[in-house]
Amino acid sequence: MNYKIVIVGAGNMAYHIALNLHRAGVENLQIYNRSETGLKMIMKAIDVQTTTLIQNIWTDVDLYILAVSDDAIANVAEDLGSIISKKAVLAHTSGSCSIDVLSNHSSHFGAFYPLQTLKKGRSVNFEEIPIFISHSTAKTKRILKKVGSLVSDKVIEISDQDRSKLHIPAVLVNNFVNYIYTLASEYCDTEGLDIQHLIPLMEETLRCIKEGTPPDESQTGPAVRNDTKTLSKHRKQLAEYPEQLKLYNYLTKQIKSHYARN
Repeated sequence: MNYKIVIVGAGNMAYHIALNLHRAGVENLQIYNRSETGLKMIMKAIDVQTTTLIQNIWTDVDLYILAVSDDAIANVAEDLGSIISKKAVLAHTSGSCSIDVLSNHSSHFGAFYPLQTLKKGRSVNFEEIPIFISHSTAKTKRILKKVGSLVSDKVIEISDQDRSKLHIPAVLVNNFVNYIYTLASEYCDTEGLDIQHLIPLMEETLRCIKEGTPPDESQTGPAVRNDTKTLSKHRKQLAEYPEQLKLYNYLTKQIKSHYARN
């Protein structure tokens, strides 16, 4: 199997999809991006055809992957509308955007959503990343499944609505948790502490979930046990850290309220 694929975009998602498709042996691969700057890192990583000119995009292809921001999907699809073949599958990589935004530009449209935080230059084991696909036709499903299986062992069908719902806990456990890590790191740096000491604690929290323990059963700490003395001490110690203190107070209140109901 050697599909002809065009990736539109040159950001983090485009970089990793292109890199792993190339590693999987996809030879007919082209990347289009309006800026050559965005393409440079991809070109350093793999030998792949690229273009910054929309008129040079391949037209006789099996799959177009729009690896662009959610806000850009509709406009990019519109720009490509007069170029792409109606027989080709057109898919975006968004977790929250409906596939219907592509419906005017191909009969075969869908989503190709790798559920992982990705950064250029940072190695990830793509085989372990679940790729969620949504599709409009049997052809869309077949091609997205086959392309997904080239790079991942976990290709999962999901409805448009459920994929959008799944994106919410993804934001909670990644983006929001990472923000908390950021505040913890800033506090540690200022106080001369080493955040590396917290890694076993972070890993244990995740291990409980991986082993099947519901998160609400693993909750510990001063808020859940209503340890007012410790809570008060922490607030005083955070007096010079308004951002951390605001989050500390909010989450303490929410945790106390949650466990008071249960």
